[in-house]
Amino acid sequence: MKTVLIILLTSFSYVSLQALSCPESILNVHPNNDWLSEKPVILIEWMERDYNVYDEVDQLEYYLINDEGDKIPLEILDKTYAGNTYAQVLLSAQSELNNESEVAIIVEGERARINGKFVNRVEKDRCWKVKQLSDDIKPIIEDTLEYKSRSRLVGIYSTFSTRFTIPYCENIGGGGLFRNSDKDLVFAKVITDQNKVHYFPVIDCQFSIYKGLCGKTFDLNYCTNYVYKLQLIDLSGNWSQEEIAFAFQTPDSKKMCFEEIESNGVKGVRQYPCNDP
Repeated sequence: MKTVLIILLTSFSYVSLQALSCPESILNVHPNNDWLSEKPVILIEWMERDYNVYDEVDQLEYYLINDEGDKIPLEILDKTYAGNTYAQVLLSAQSELNNESEVAIIVEGERARINGKFVNRVEKDRCWKVKQLSDDIKPIIEDTLEYKSRSRLVGIYSTFSTRFTIPYCENIGGGGLFRNSDKDLVFAKVITDQNKVHYFPVIDCQFSIYKGLCGKTFDLNYCTNYVYKLQLIDLSGNWSQEEIAFAFQTPDSKKMCFEEIESNGVKGVRQYPCNDP
């Protein structure tokens, strides 16, 4: 019967260790399409604790390089570090790209070698074909955002996410196309009540604010009401007309309950999900 207790304790330790296991060196470059507008914006986001580059990110030089070796400078429109987890830099091409050309992103400058890990991940396998979109029309937010908040347990730890659905229309060359896809075609700039900023790629008309074991987008509390602001920017650098306010409530925290059990004189502990009364 002692085996029962050992199994219980071993399972508890395994779950706890699993919960603390986080992916390393996360870095994403958007858009995640295989094409760019001829006047593109590009979003780079990374887990700052893995790169420690945020204070130097504006000292690096960013370019798009085409198949003929011509370099088009990228300027920094914004940089963010809102939740002490993810950092971001938003870039824009300083000149128009040639239609049907193929381009890749490169990073140079005196600090590039020192920040080689960051530079290598940005440049890795990220290239696009240029499309002549002739898009100078602002994206339109057509209705109020809807949201759904949920929390869950990872091991003994509680995490949560709030997923927003944003009905919007993105006009490409006046076409007025509604976007429902697995690719990002606009970015949502979200501004907190503390003026913290984070850019979310909008996938299938949705984006999520979350707080987890390995990261968070903002410093949020459970079961709390918030009012944030939002503005869209499309892949040609057109901003929606104005910032809109949106409200949401984060979910209750989930907790793990423990119950002492005894079988044939052997004591143990059973764990199970529970909520606050």
